[in-house]
Amino acid sequence: MGALIEIVPVIRRLGAGETLFAAGDETRGFFGVREGRVRLVRFGADGRETTLFMAGPGERFAEASLFAERYNCDAIAVSEAVVACFPKATCLARLGDDATARLDLTADLARQVMTLRARLTLRDIRSARDRVLAFLVAEAGYDGRMCTAVRKPSSGAPAFVPARAA
Repeated sequence: MGALIEIVPVIRRLGAGETLFAAGDETRGFFGVREGRVRLVRFGADGRETTLFMAGPGERFAEASLFAERYNCDAIAVSEAVVACFPKATCLARLGDDATARLDLTADLARQVMTLRARLTLRDIRSARDRVLAFLVAEAGYDGRMCTAVRKPSSGAPAFVPARAA
């Protein structure tokens, strides 16, 4: 989404627990996390909350809101956070004028859909062992190469990434 990221954003600082937007609010753009973490959640009729996405530094969220009138979930700061808001009107104008920006956005959203489908597939595997094996096979890619465990800088937790050629 290089062309859209070049747009000058509006910077907003959030306190832990502060709501950036709520379901039903008029959309004003998409966001990028500069510092901290922001959680996207939906609340069921019974009050139960479902986390849809946890965005950390360098991650974007609410891109689909460019094409919606209202947000369909809440965005709540998990910690103190700094977010960049990329205004809807400016983004839509750029998309209208720039074929590369349209292709970049389409490709990024397609990757998100593929990732979500893979997660749904893993979610339906009951055995933890089988779920881990399926995850490793999926992350190894089509060439069957091994995955390597690395530490995620934001949490220190291990993450598996496909092995790269030396």
